[in-house]
Amino acid sequence: MGAFVKVLYVVVGAELAFFVFLALLDQQRDQVGLDGNGADQVDVDVPDELFEHGAVASDAATCSEIGREIVDDDNNVLTENDVIQRPQLAVTLRAVADGGADAFYTGEIAKNLVKDIQGAGGSMTEEDLANYRVKVTRPLNISLPGGLFLLTSPAPSGGPILSLTLNILEGYALNASAIDDDDNKALTYHRMIEAFQVASDQGNLLGDQTFLNSEQITARMTSKPFAASLRSEMDTSRSRATRSANRGSVFATTNHRGTHVSVLGPNNDAVSITTGTSSTGRQCLSTSTGIILNSHTSPRKQRTRRGRPNPANIVRPGERPRTAMSPTIIVDSRGDVKLVIGASGGQQLIPTLAETIVRYLWLGMNLTSAIEKPRLLPADDGISFKYEKDRPFKPEAVLNQLEREYGRAAPEENQATVEAVARENSAVFAHSDSRNGGFPSGF
Repeated sequence: MGAFVKVLYVVVGAELAFFVFLALLDQQRDQVGLDGNGADQVDVDVPDELFEHGAVASDAATCSEIGREIVDDDNNVLTENDVIQRPQLAVTLRAVADGGADAFYTGEIAKNLVKDIQGAGGSMTEEDLANYRVKVTRPLNISLPGGLFLLTSPAPSGGPILSLTLNILEGYALNASAIDDDDNKALTYHRMIEAFQVASDQGNLLGDQTFLNSEQITARMTSKPFAASLRSEMDTSRSRATRSANRGSVFATTNHRGTHVSVLGPNNDAVSITTGTSSTGRQCLSTSTGIILNSHTSPRKQRTRRGRPNPANIVRPGERPRTAMSPTIIVDSRGDVKLVIGASGGQQLIPTLAETIVRYLWLGMNLTSAIEKPRLLPADDGISFKYEKDRPFKPEAVLNQLEREYGRAAPEENQATVEAVARENSAVFAHSDSRNGGFPSGF
């Protein structure tokens, strides 16, 4: 049976992106309820990151409006399990549900949204919104061992980096024996860290395909021979002390919590969608529409780790910014869906996603273990590595071996989170990363 698949990444206000996802499932009207007075409202949980990133204490008057939604009538900050009511957002979602995309990009919603953005110091115009077009492209498609195929989003997303990472690791023919003792486990994690660092270097060349020749770069990054050539240069006994000329952070070093949703239907339909807002953007609320704004054009995202301008990611009118989002669907040779997976969490998103896929497909772990077990990930400097602060990596002998090769590892508090659904024969398994407090739901 062939699969209807959607691999989406959305870089807009998180609420609007979530509405887009609901529309795909044709359930949007069920998500907007009526309160006791007959008024539309949207009830959502209190997101922890609003407190973590100082959204309530924003200096900008318009941006500080977001704080009104997370306090009660007595100005007390809401706590876990309290409900946030967002009536203005409900009005916006109702208008889009009734009027479609034009209701958002033109008309009163567009006019009010632009007014709020300009009031906060932004430069967006009504013409910008009216001229915006969603770009629909074919997903990247790379073959994996066992007759599987990985579908993921092309540049300027993180899909090419994920593809190159997996293509490099494929050449090691990894299986359960790769982690059956301390020596093998240290070698395997060394290879995984190196593979991502090598792929990340190449990723610095990626950008919006409309402005750069990213298609040629992507073709090279998804090439098996290119991955083999990079693998042949990797040293399994030490880290890459000298990085390439492209060395630098592909994405901002702060881990921004986005949202990922993986869906698998009984008829083999699948949706993998990642959304996100930057920390700067999500502190700003459009009071007239209820939409939390986004900003993926901050100066730090236009430079390499060394502070040099990155020509592949300079802000230009109409250019889509680079993102780590890499929603992924894996199918077999018949097109039957085997795995729907994705992650959110900024710079650690791609290595976390790659590590989880390797664990599940090649290292013999079940889906829950592949997502939940402690991780070892590349550090921001592109040379050393990190371990999870709250989930110490075991055994220590493996950690000690890697520290002899890379130098002392640093604890990492922020982690990307993974959401996945897998089909194994007639059984379906789903897991939501406990690092983010989510849970799977099915019928």
